Amino acid sequence: EVKGVMMENIDKVLERGEAPGRPLPPFCIETAGRDPLLPDSRRLDRALEALGVDRELHFHQGAVHVFHAGVPMRSARRCWRQQLAFLERHMGEPACDLSSVA
Repeated sequence: EVKGVMMENIDKVLERGEAPGRPLPPFCIETAGRDPLLPDSRRLDRALEALGVDRELHFHQGAVHVFHAGVPMRSARRCWRQQLAFLERHMGEPACDLSSVA
């Protein structure tokens, strides 16, 4: 819970546009083109943008929900590279050796 709000409702809290009690961290949102959660990912991105939160939305055309678990897939490898690069930019140090994610 976040101050009495269940996590599945956190997007509704953000959509109110009220400034949170503390700064929100940067967000890296990975979403698939054929994901049933695609509308939620877009809503989250819009809510974070309205709050001025540093975020990135990466859209993987043609991919399905949990596509990033299929490491042999090109879109999964691209997703992992994007996430690791995001972490590196925001943490100031390498998250791991990106050369291993071909």
